[in-house]
Amino acid sequence: HRSGFRSRGREDRAERLGPTTTGAPPVTADDARRLLRSLSPQQRTAVYLAYWLDWPTDRIAELLGATDGTVKQHLARGRARLKELMTDDR
Repeated sequence: HRSGFRSRGREDRAERLGPTTTGAPPVTADDARRLLRSLSPQQRTAVYLAYWLDWPTDRIAELLGATDGTVKQHLARGRARLKELMTDDR
């Protein structure tokens, strides 16, 4: 139930903000796969489940056999690594 509200909220915000123009080319599916492969297995799993499947952190924690805080740490480190890689590639 919460996930549906989050998804709709993101869609509403995206519509209000309109298209983003950063000057950088969009990330392709192949780029995303390559970038995700550079993450640790735990980071990759957490990022995929949280951002592609919109799972809450407590559900990811249950799947990984970890705490909610550990999953949040994997997400933070995964995001930081992806940001680092994306700025290096551009």
